[in-house]
Amino acid sequence: MSVILSNASRLKPEIRLAQAFSQFEADLSSEQKTDFQNQRSQSLASPPDPSDVMRLTAEIDRRVSGKVGGRCFGPRFTNFLQVVQQFAALGDVVVGGSQNIIACGIWSLVRMSLLSVVNISAYFEKLSTLFMRVGRSAPRYQTLALLYPRSKPLQSDLCEYFIVVVCLCHEILKFAQKSTFRQVTSSLSDANINTFQSDLDHWAKLIKEEMSLLMAKKIEEEAEENSRFRALANKFSKSMSHYQKLATKIRIFDLCSTYDYETTWKQIRKAGNANWFRYDAAYQKWKSQTCSSTLVYTGKLGSGKSILLANIVDDLHIAA
Repeated sequence: MSVILSNASRLKPEIRLAQAFSQFEADLSSEQKTDFQNQRSQSLASPPDPSDVMRLTAEIDRRVSGKVGGRCFGPRFTNFLQVVQQFAALGDVVVGGSQNIIACGIWSLVRMSLLSVVNISAYFEKLSTLFMRVGRSAPRYQTLALLYPRSKPLQSDLCEYFIVVVCLCHEILKFAQKSTFRQVTSSLSDANINTFQSDLDHWAKLIKEEMSLLMAKKIEEEAEENSRFRALANKFSKSMSHYQKLATKIRIFDLCSTYDYETTWKQIRKAGNANWFRYDAAYQKWKSQTCSSTLVYTGKLGSGKSILLANIVDDLHIAA
C-alpha cells in the first residue's frame, strides 16, 4: 500500500484528478451512471454558462421548498458553483482532449452530488454552510480562460483544487447511498469539514497568487501595447473629439458591465420564498410571450415585491 501511495504522490495533478473522477463514477449505481453520462454528454456538447449556475441554485431551492423551515439555500452555493462552471467552460480548445471531458464532467458530478442529498435536511444544512464558507475564498476569475494556457503552476493548482472537490463530492455520494438508518447515525464530522475547507482554501490562495502575478504581467504588456497605439493614434488622428467620444462610450460601458447584481440578488433571495405567481394567469401569459413585454406587480412598501422579483428570476432560469 505504501508503494502505491508513494507512486500516486509522484503522479501529475491532472492524472490524479482523472483517477479521483473515475473512482467517483465507479461507485455510481447503474441508473446513476446512465444519468451521469447523459449529463456529461450535454455539458460536452454545450458547456455550462452563468445561467446554468442560476438554474441549479433555483432547482436546489425548488426541491428544498417546504423543508428545513422553508429556508433558502441556493445562494449559499453560488460562489462555489461559479468556479466549477468557469472550469468546465474552458473548453477543449484551452484544456484539450480528455481533460475537457473531465472538466465538463466535474460540473455534472457536483450537480448530481448536491441534488442527491437536497432532501436530507440536517446533512444538507451542514453541507451548505461548508460550501458557503468555501465560496468566500473560491477562485472566481472572468479572465481564467485567457490566463490558463499561459501558466503551468495555475493549471496544476486548479487540478489540485478540483481533486479536493471531487473527493468531497465522493463523500456526499457515499452518504446519499447509505440506508436511512445509517444516514441518521452518521454525518459530516467537524474534522472532515475543517479538512475539506482547509484544503480548498489552501489551493484557492495559491490560485489567487498565481492569477495576480499573471494579471500584473498582462497589464504591463497591455500598457506597452497601449503606449505604441497612442503614439500612432496621436500621429494619425484627425481630431480629438473622436477620442473624447470613444472615452465616454468606454466609461459608460465600464459602469454598466461592472455592476454587481449577483450580490443584491443573493441578499434578496435569502429573505424568503414566493410561489403564488406561478399560478397567476397574467404571469403565465407574460412568460409565454415571444415578443418584448412588461409585467407589473404593485404593492405597499414592505409587501415583498423585491422577494417576489428574486423568485421570478429563479423561475425564469429554470424555464430557460
